Amino acid sequence: MPCCNCQGTHQIRCHLAHLGHPLVGDTKYGGLVSLWCDRLPLHCLSLEAKGLSGDTLTTFAPIPEDLLLALLAMCDGELQREQWQQLCKSRAEAVSLGS
Repeated sequence: MPCCNCQGTHQIRCHLAHLGHPLVGDTKYGGLVSLWCDRLPLHCLSLEAKGLSGDTLTTFAPIPEDLLLALLAMCDGELQREQWQQLCKSRAEAVSLGS
């Protein structure tokens, strides 16, 4: 699934590069070439919007398979696929409740 070309993506890339921490694989902003992911490792886990009636709608998108495999490799098998998905969803919900 391709990453959207939006201002938010550019800002994340630009700010991290300015701080000296470019995204892995983001060669445009000084990041190193990545062998484990052939795209930028960015993912919108949750999105929250207010409807016309004032109700809040929150939606979640599971972690894409390529990023999930990278996370699994980094944690050396300590967490399983479902645990990563649940952990990320829980953190996104916590952030949403805090706003």
